[in-house]
Amino acid sequence: MVLSSYNGFLLSAKAIGGIDAFEGDFEACACTLAAEGDFPARRFYEMLKKDYGLKSTWNSYTLVGLGQALFTLRPVERTVEKVGPDRLTGADIRETLLSSSFSSDELFGILPRVTITKDTPFPVTGTTATITTVKGGKVINLTTDASIPTIHKW
Repeated sequence: MVLSSYNGFLLSAKAIGGIDAFEGDFEACACTLAAEGDFPARRFYEMLKKDYGLKSTWNSYTLVGLGQALFTLRPVERTVEKVGPDRLTGADIRETLLSSSFSSDELFGILPRVTITKDTPFPVTGTTATITTVKGGKVINLTTDASIPTIHKW
């Protein structure tokens, strides 16, 4: 079985009676997934819990939400650096989005590098996915950078 992040292991395990039901199955997402171990996204999540009182549990919904928030805020931050906080406009933010890439490091490992252009308002090339599996009752990362095939314009 392959699950998407919206039906991830940790969330679905509650409904199906435990994580062991998913032994050997896979979960895939274009953002990081809630796996065991020490990696950038987990360290960022733990810092938010410790230093800022984040109450959300470590699961795919939390990670998707963090990814959306980070990708909303990073272009604003970068635009403010260019034009200043008093001159910020939506057009400026759009220009930043269309002329910049945002590295995985800037996105705390929650998302891979993201590049948007006028021709591709959502990423269609150079994208990657994280793939996890359940082994011995634990969710483990198999890879955090599986290449996603290029999507050709229809």
